[in-house]
Amino acid sequence: MSRKALKKIIKVSLIAVMAAVFAVSSAVEPMPAYASSKSDYKYDQPDYDSYSVKEYDDAGNKGTLYKSSDERKKTVVMMNKMANVEWKVKTSFSYRYATASTRKTKIRSGIKYYGLPYTQLNRSHPMTSSKKVKKMMIKASKGEGKVKGVDCSYAVAYSIRTGKNKTESSKYLSRNNGTLYYSASYFFDGMRSSEGSVDFAGRTVRFRDDLDKVGWYGKYKGFSKAMTTAEVINKLKGDRNYPDGAGDIFSNVYAKVRPGDVLVNLSSTEAHVIMVTGLKIKYKGDKIDPDKSRIIITDQNKPNKRFVEKKKWASSWRRNYSGPWASFRALMDLGYIPVTAFDRDKTYTVSYSSKGGIEVPSEHKKEVYDNVKLGKKALEWTGHTFKGWRAEEDPLHKLYQPGDYYDRDIDETMQAEWTTNKCTIIYDDGVEEAEEEPEDTADTEDSEGTEEDGSQDTEGPDEDPGEEPDDVSDEDIPEEEIEVPEEQTKNFGKSINLSSNIPERKGYTFMGWSLKEGGDPDYYPGNLYVDDSMIEDSEHETVILYAVWKEGEDESVDLSSENIIDAEDVDVVMSDESFTYDGKSHKPKISISYKGNKLKKENYKIEIEKNKKRIGEHFISVTFSNGMQGTKILSYMIKGDLTDPSTKVTVIRIGNKIYEGIPIRPEPLVYALDGDGSISNLKKGRDFDLRYENNDAVGLGRIWIDGTGNYEGTISVMFRIRPGEEADNKYNSRKLKTERKYS
Repeated sequence: MSRKALKKIIKVSLIAVMAAVFAVSSAVEPMPAYASSKSDYKYDQPDYDSYSVKEYDDAGNKGTLYKSSDERKKTVVMMNKMANVEWKVKTSFSYRYATASTRKTKIRSGIKYYGLPYTQLNRSHPMTSSKKVKKMMIKASKGEGKVKGVDCSYAVAYSIRTGKNKTESSKYLSRNNGTLYYSASYFFDGMRSSEGSVDFAGRTVRFRDDLDKVGWYGKYKGFSKAMTTAEVINKLKGDRNYPDGAGDIFSNVYAKVRPGDVLVNLSSTEAHVIMVTGLKIKYKGDKIDPDKSRIIITDQNKPNKRFVEKKKWASSWRRNYSGPWASFRALMDLGYIPVTAFDRDKTYTVSYSSKGGIEVPSEHKKEVYDNVKLGKKALEWTGHTFKGWRAEEDPLHKLYQPGDYYDRDIDETMQAEWTTNKCTIIYDDGVEEAEEEPEDTADTEDSEGTEEDGSQDTEGPDEDPGEEPDDVSDEDIPEEEIEVPEEQTKNFGKSINLSSNIPERKGYTFMGWSLKEGGDPDYYPGNLYVDDSMIEDSEHETVILYAVWKEGEDESVDLSSENIIDAEDVDVVMSDESFTYDGKSHKPKISISYKGNKLKKENYKIEIEKNKKRIGEHFISVTFSNGMQGTKILSYMIKGDLTDPSTKVTVIRIGNKIYEGIPIRPEPLVYALDGDGSISNLKKGRDFDLRYENNDAVGLGRIWIDGTGNYEGTISVMFRIRPGEEADNKYNSRKLKTERKYS
């Protein structure tokens, strides 16, 4: 074998071995460190609304379930800033990013890099300035300084500290020696309820009580002793962990993730943390689709040659990644569980609005992530059917049933949804169908065409070609088709006029409609139908009206005079009986009903005067028709307010009065707008009354003018009382000057 052929065999073998090693290493990694294409790293700076939770139903309709708080927004912004800095170096070089001497990565010249460099050795205050990072990396390439950067856990911790406004000296998300969390600390802090430490994988992992688990864990209570994320996930996805109808791990855990939360993976060999920057929840029917739902992530990965794209760009970061590895199911299979630093002690209120029903359930108080069971009993409302609870703040407007579980982390008012009960009115022609007489199949003779000996007669029956056919009997004449009105639908609480069409039948006179087959008339064409008794507690019923006939066509029956409803039996209610004049038109709303049923407009006519602005009494007439008779007269007032400038009130000044030992009661002249829209002298006793104050001694007296009749409100004027000869018992020289002018 030639040397060239041997080299080729060795090369092929090495490629195969490397592929096998890569396959094994990929299988044990919590998530592939890098995606397969440049598009997975494409970064667009999101606006404020992007830091949110979007929901999509199976029809593609979209709604925003949650918008980030300022703390969460600042957290995500800082993480994306670290992932988005750009830098280059002029000289290629390698640096060691971990304690092992083999953990090195090469930085190539001329390639644009995105994000802070990865390092576990010199985790430092993150630089988000591209110029500063570039300067630092150029120095490192010359051997004049160290590469400073962040690993996955430091980047997440620093971002959260920024979002929560923690100072550099704060111990928040830091271990006892002051360094920020490593990945394992996130898991143990989130699962444990107090500060402590855990011996894990040959070392001591210390943690504070700064984090909490995300989601509702149902019946699973052993999470506080769990040592790996896979142990928690295996319990949460068990079929028996959640009560029937209370969802699953996807709806109760992954769908509860919010921007700024952390996804953590911890196995016996590896650990990794990821920052959540957004969420897209997609539904299939009424359940979450775990394969299409995505948690949008940004994270810092360890260096790998796969992050270089054909000498054009490179990054150790995934930035706002939402590819297939970020689906709910993929994250679960890879062993990621969420923890949070936010909203740990929040509580929410779930209340109810009956919208007409009675016995509304008591409100619920729910802690963050918890599920609450909605009131089991359906509401009752006469004439209506309860369809369920519509979540007012739910962007997809899901309809919940009594006994369903509700898990939204918002203050919610459940709105009762109703349908109005209705009945269908069907008109029957009232003609009884004749019963068919059974055919007499008995025959004393042998069957036609069969001889006595049982042989078949092949010649057929005897025929008489000259015999005429028998006359057709009346029974053979088809029954006359009677045209009846089309069916009608009546809603509960609303009246309906029966059809005015009168059916016709040859040889008969139509007498009316009966509720019983063969009964006497109960209704006549055009009558008002108001009966709701059948649909008070039933969503839908059918009423059959049977035509009543009288044999003979000579009689004439005036159906319009039968069963007439008098106006006195109709309820006519005004929304307001009085208005205050303001120069605008006013009229009350009119509600007209009969036996609790609202009448249609074709049953009445309302008349009211055109000038609805004038001060005074206004009359409304309601005239009834279509099975109803009579007229009702109502009235309402538009009152002038003596204190309102629009009424244009003027009081002529009172002249000086002389005190003669008895109370003085002068009567002022009062002018104002009247019912004709002109200025008139108002009349005492009809338009106003007078009261006096301090009118029995020398000094200043007061006259109170109280509106009455067409006027309301109170105003006052002063007058002077002088002693003896100083008094001038006439209007003074300024008697025509008024206290208020009008135009």
